[in-house]
Formats: sequence, structure tokens, C-alpha cells
Amino acid sequence: MSTAKRTAKQREARATFDRRTFFKLTGASCVLGALEACTYAELFEPPSEGFIFDLSSPEFSALKDVGGSAPFDTGGRKILLVRRSEAEVLAFNRLCTHQGYDLSPNLFGEWRDDQLVCKAHLSVFDHTGAVQSGPANAPLPTYDVSFDAVEEQGEVSFLGAAPVMAGVEGGAEGGAGVEGGAGVEGGTEGGAGGVEQIEVPAELRDLTNPFATDEATLEAAAAEGKTLYDQYCTSCHGADGVGNALPLTPPASAFNLDQGPWSDGYLYWRIKDGPAGGPPNTTMGAYGSLFSEDQMWQLVSYLRSLAP
Repeated sequence: MSTAKRTAKQREARATFDRRTFFKLTGASCVLGALEACTYAELFEPPSEGFIFDLSSPEFSALKDVGGSAPFDTGGRKILLVRRSEAEVLAFNRLCTHQGYDLSPNLFGEWRDDQLVCKAHLSVFDHTGAVQSGPANAPLPTYDVSFDAVEEQGEVSFLGAAPVMAGVEGGAEGGAGVEGGAGVEGGTEGGAGGVEQIEVPAELRDLTNPFATDEATLEAAAAEGKTLYDQYCTSCHGADGVGNALPLTPPASAFNLDQGPWSDGYLYWRIKDGPAGGPPNTTMGAYGSLFSEDQMWQLVSYLRSLAP
């Protein structure tokens, strides 16, 4: 990249960042009262065609490392940049197409084995945004990226991309843990923080943990369950079941408290059927297609071990 081109791009990048800074300081209302009727578009030309990123900027510094990712909001889009290789940076719309979870690395997203994983419900997308495994059934939108690894600068283009639709971004999680404003796990479950036991299907109601035959077998099952829990459950329920890993509203269930009327069958049902196995509008995923019967009971064994 020539010096003249680099300087022009840097000026453009600074302009984009200055617009963002102004917008943060003044708010979307453009300083209510003084500029009541104005819009962002009237003050600055929106960066609708794309944006420049520079790895020397703190908000993009994670891209210095292969596998690093950086979220960025612009032009009504929530973008996730991922450094796929030394020479390649990818750009995704970072709202999971399943239930709108924010795939920022400090929230629900993880770049793993050349794939983007939603840790909320384990949807997996490949480097093109295509779904590799559900529950998501629609691909993530992606955007063209040109990247100069020597200069550590790049450009994301929105030309040819689908327009941003009103309401698509706003109702999603955005890190708050609320799916379209619906409530999640909380006060209707009973046990840890709840008030009543949800009615368990008859065929599951009286199930008992097959590993609870003796103390040694149960402890071994709980150890296996902890491995599964640490990999799949801590993003919402927290390490050791404390229930406060993310600012979900209401919070994800805690298991280090009195588990009250939760039966083995109830816990098994919640793990297996997710949204169908508990309160309406829960964000709990269904893991029956991911875990074997033994693994689900191993998780139950571990959850039981957390109760005082």
C-alpha cells in the first residue's frame, strides 16, 4: 500500500472513529432539546459502504493474533472481525441467527477450530457463515474484507450486502441476555430462587439417576459431569453453578443453593429438552441431541454435588 493511499485510508478511518465518538457522546437523539429534530445522517454521512480498521487501534488490537476477534458497531450493523490466518480477516454479522445472541468474544461467541461457535445453544458456523450444526438454521451474514497484513490495516465493504432491517438488531441480546425482551430462567422454576416446581412430563417425572447406586459411582459420574459442565454450561450458569456468569435478566439458574423440589427427572428434562422442558421463553438450549443418556445423567450428578 503506497504512502498516499495509506494516508488517505488513515484519514478516512479517523473520520469514521470521530463520528462514532461524537455519536457516543451526544446520543442517538443528537442532544435532545438543542438538536431535537436532527438525525445522525444530517450531521455526518453514515459509513454505509463499509469501514476501515487499523490494528494499532485498541478496539482492533485483538486481531494482531491469529484466532483473535473484535466486535465493532457501524452503519446499523453489529460486526465481528476474526483473524483467520496471517493473511486473512473475516467479517460476520455477530448476532446468532438462532435467537440473536451476541457472538462477541466476551459474551456468547468463540472462534474455535476455524468455526464460530455460539456458546448459548451451541450453533456452529464455518468461515463462510454457513451453519455447520444447529439449532440455528440460517447462515450468518458475512462481508467482504481486504486486509494488508504488512500495514496491519483493512477495509470491510458493505456493498452488495443486504440492508439492515429495523428491529433486527434492537430486539436481540446485545449482551444483555434478553431474547426479544422475553424473560428467561428464574422465579418460576422452584428450588434455587424459584417458587414452584414446573410440571414434569409423566414419563420423566419419576426418573432416578442410574449412577446413584453407590457413593463411588456417583462421584465418578459427577467428575465426568463437571468436565461437560465446564465446557458447555459455564458461559451462562457460571463456574461451580453460581449462576452469574453473564448479566442475564432474570439470571440463569444457580445450583450452589438449595435445589428444593427439583427432582432428578426435572433436571434431566431441562437438560434434554431445553425450552420445552421448563418455563416459557427460557434461553436454556436443548441438549438431548448433543449428549448421550449417560452424559445427561453425569451432568445431573454434578449439579447435585453443588447443592449445600
